[in-house]
Amino acid sequence: MTAAFIPPAFFAAFVAVALAYLGFLLRRRALFSRPVLLLATLLALMPAALAAFAWWGPFEVPYVRLERSWLAFPVTLVVLLGIARLERISSRQSRLRRVATELLAALTLVGLGLTVVGLELGRPLDRLSVLVAIDRSRSVDLVPNAESRIMAELRVAELGMRDDDRIGTLAFRTSASVEDPLRQRSRLPAPQRAEVGRDGTDLGAAVRHGLGELPSDSAGRIVLLSDGVSTRGDPVGAALAAVAAGVPIDVVPLDQQKVPDVRIASVRMPARASRDEPVELRVVTSSSAPARVELRVLRDGEPIKKGIVDIAAGEDVIYLREVAPGSGFHRYDVEVTALDATLDRALEDNSGSAFLRVRGQATALVLEREPELAAPLVRALQGAAFRVELKWSAALRDLLPCPVACYSVSLTAVRAA
Repeated sequence: MTAAFIPPAFFAAFVAVALAYLGFLLRRRALFSRPVLLLATLLALMPAALAAFAWWGPFEVPYVRLERSWLAFPVTLVVLLGIARLERISSRQSRLRRVATELLAALTLVGLGLTVVGLELGRPLDRLSVLVAIDRSRSVDLVPNAESRIMAELRVAELGMRDDDRIGTLAFRTSASVEDPLRQRSRLPAPQRAEVGRDGTDLGAAVRHGLGELPSDSAGRIVLLSDGVSTRGDPVGAALAAVAAGVPIDVVPLDQQKVPDVRIASVRMPARASRDEPVELRVVTSSSAPARVELRVLRDGEPIKKGIVDIAAGEDVIYLREVAPGSGFHRYDVEVTALDATLDRALEDNSGSAFLRVRGQATALVLEREPELAAPLVRALQGAAFRVELKWSAALRDLLPCPVACYSVSLTAVRAA
């Protein structure tokens, strides 16, 4: 016998035992003249019957469920033993007194049993919560009339809603954030727009955030409005989590318009190097057609290289040789511009960055309103082989160029603006 036959076999065994017990009582004629006890016996068998039927599960029992179904069988046995004791009530009592005693005692036993197993009565919920996840990454800019398309889809979704249904929206890019909390269609949507980083698309973050926003008192559904280009995260794992939660995911594709584009796919270089060590800077470009571009390289915001290169259609790699500068943390920015403007209609993706830490004495910047208070911190940093710069400005914005090449920055009583 396989495991699939165990629940129905157990249910059949329970039914057989219950019928045998009732037949035994009826053969004794103990319950023919005691209708109260007969009814109480049938009610006492109900928790065990519900538990066995729920375990078998050919279909869901409406309106009724047990919170602690694992207690149903021992509770049923105890209640039946109590009812059996009521059969011994002396027949010399008056009929009215005996019926009242049996009724009150049986109600008490059955009520205690149902309380222990946690009988819950209710009605099935016919409410749906729909969370629309809207892709607002840079790639959606290539979709013709993306915003009007999104608004049209939201209006169509609201037309099919019932009065108790709820709809909400969340925006996602590199992360996800709620724009319009779940609401009924009779309420106006919230006017705010969520601002998150636009440098990537994380479909997995949108699905996981949506699962966390869906309430437990209604059925849930997630709708993805996206071009489908996921650049980070784990969308497959998030989809499996939605399947485990029983939440379906619908996808409304936003098809991108095919436009000529020259972009930087990635900029890579070693994470660490020694001073004056040659390092290789690799620039991966992607182009819809062969193009001649102007390439510019900046280090810590200062231009260091500029030239004209030819790139092939599709992905191409440009190798640049660079010498590691002085010790510290350095940022390299690479920019490309097509000499023929008709070959590049999307200029937002024409730059990329990489970072290089050059070994040597690191610099720590300490910002302190009263320099004498920073003396212990300065001595500690110097003892740890840091080169310490102690500065003060009334506003942090006046010091923004300084921390770029610093390994550590310590702020004390500095206003942001």
